[in-house]
Amino acid sequence: MSMILAPYNDAMRIGQGFNSYTHELCIDGAVLVKSPDQGEQNQTKTIESPAQIVSYSARVVEKLSDVVEGMNVSYCSSIKKGTVAVSGSSSTIDETTFKTADLNIVVTVKVTNQTTVIKENAEFQHIDGIEPGSTLFNESYGDSYISGFIKGGEFTGIISLKVLDRSRVESTVKAIKSGLDAKDKAAEGLTLNTYGSDSSTELSTALKNTESHVSVAWMGGGQVKDETTLWDVSSVFAAAAAFPKRVSECPQRTWAILTKYKSNRSFVEWSHNKMFKALEYDQVSSYTAELFDSYMDYKMLLKDLQNIIDGRDGFEPRMGVKDALDTSMETLLSVRSALREEQSKIITAINVLSRDPSVLRRQGSWAALHRSDKVTAIIQRALGKLAGSEATEVAVHVTSASDSDGVVELDDEEPVSKKDFNFATLLPAEVWKDVMPVAKPNYAPITTAPSVGMQAQLGLSGFIPAAPSDDENWVSSKIQVTQSYEEMRKELEKQRAEVDKLRAECDAKIAEAMSKAQQAEASRDSLNQTLTSQLKTKERQAAESENRRVVIEQELNNVRGQLQTRTAERDDNARDRDNVKMRLESTTNELNVARSQLIPGERDQLHIFHVQWGQSLPAQLGGVIDKCYSYHSQNRPIPITIEFFNNQDSLRGTLKLAIFVYRKNKSGPIKVKGAMEFTTLVFD
Repeated sequence: MSMILAPYNDAMRIGQGFNSYTHELCIDGAVLVKSPDQGEQNQTKTIESPAQIVSYSARVVEKLSDVVEGMNVSYCSSIKKGTVAVSGSSSTIDETTFKTADLNIVVTVKVTNQTTVIKENAEFQHIDGIEPGSTLFNESYGDSYISGFIKGGEFTGIISLKVLDRSRVESTVKAIKSGLDAKDKAAEGLTLNTYGSDSSTELSTALKNTESHVSVAWMGGGQVKDETTLWDVSSVFAAAAAFPKRVSECPQRTWAILTKYKSNRSFVEWSHNKMFKALEYDQVSSYTAELFDSYMDYKMLLKDLQNIIDGRDGFEPRMGVKDALDTSMETLLSVRSALREEQSKIITAINVLSRDPSVLRRQGSWAALHRSDKVTAIIQRALGKLAGSEATEVAVHVTSASDSDGVVELDDEEPVSKKDFNFATLLPAEVWKDVMPVAKPNYAPITTAPSVGMQAQLGLSGFIPAAPSDDENWVSSKIQVTQSYEEMRKELEKQRAEVDKLRAECDAKIAEAMSKAQQAEASRDSLNQTLTSQLKTKERQAAESENRRVVIEQELNNVRGQLQTRTAERDDNARDRDNVKMRLESTTNELNVARSQLIPGERDQLHIFHVQWGQSLPAQLGGVIDKCYSYHSQNRPIPITIEFFNNQDSLRGTLKLAIFVYRKNKSGPIKVKGAMEFTTLVFD
């Protein structure tokens, strides 16, 4: 398996967690080698190469993603930054120069002098409380860890050539490739052999007709060329050829070696019984490269669109192209908003992929601002062809009007929901390239109305004969002047009046046609607004009806639940009532037996033998019998309430029965009388 590398920076440490997709550093000490001294020299071992390992590459590239891949730079990071940063240099690749060039040659030299790798017994260091597979776990550990460093050097040179004579572009490019010793006529890989006489002569001849832009960056090797030498094709190849020798004298750390957690034995042993899968970005790397190229294409489209906005008079719609964009300010501004939205969607897409790389396999595929009808039609038609369904609305970051360079920045803390994002809504930049306005051929501002002096010259040219020649016999020619000067002047004035009349009539007809066109445009806009308003009203009414239906259904379910509860309570009360009746009959039978017996201490007028409130007995109802005597002496009915029975509630939540066993005047019969809660009782 090939080694996974990332450009080195001074913040990297052995055993540190790393995200190979975003190239973001994660927690330090993700893996650790157990030893008495935890210094790096005891954590690692150094592999000395008997000789340098050198890799040369010189090739013609057409896509920026090929450059990024060759430099081991993260596509995700480049999209977020809006540009490609070259390792070992603060400069960035000029995308405009690269995109507009007729030929881009990338020369790279990678030199390995020494490799430092972590020892084999490195153990994964998990943190309690961080659940495997959670967002916090992935952000803390990434998908790999730094297992070593490579010491050596890296040289990258990008040569962008533009042919000056546009009629000879194809032949010049072919000659340059031939001069650089292409491996075959159609190949993109080139060799470094440019020192042969025939090759140099042919290359020099071809390069005279080009404009070149050279960008060079390197790590290690010290100063790779003399300060008086200018960078050109020859000096780039010469510096690349001499670079390994300079690296042997001045090497430095160039790359970090990455190891996947799934390759670490201790991690596999720790995670084998846990229901989660480590992040795997291999399946989305090629798709991310496409997103990167699409993002850069949108960046170029925004720059081209700004040029069109700045000089609208020099551009015109494409002829014979459906949905070709016009050059009205409304359309161009709407297109700019749509292009920036597409860039924002790409950034959202890579954020989703960084958190859940498997989302592509589940979805299986590659409008927030005011838009004109034509732009909306283009998007809907394109999505209909590409996705087969409407796009799911997502929350995206929209740039301000000041983002003239087309770079869209997204807050790292912005939540991105992979459940809401639909990758089918991403539009390829080619959709817009085919409908953009094009420059007018041979365009130059002209003055349509001639000056007064010029009008006079044009008017007289049809009536004044040519000047006499040097021939002395010119008088004998057949030209005869039949009108006086005054008559010719009057005739001229008459012709001028007719021309002015025709011009006025034409101007009136043009004004009338423009007025009708404006009225038709206004009528169309009014009709569109009316239809849009009606559609929104219908959608709002449908949404309100659906909300009311949901609310009514919820209320109906609540009523059903309450009815079931009340029915159960009613059944419980009926059973309690039956039990009370049975107890009442039993008590009545017992008391009838003792009816004729006199009870010692019995009161004369009213004597209460027994009181029961629900399931509470007299012992729990202290003072209730005395209150009954007091109410009876005042001829007041007994209120059957919980307050009267001293707030005793043994059957909470149910309707309770009060039972009284009493006899009046000693000689009367013993009676048993009951009353339900919230009623009154009289001892008769």
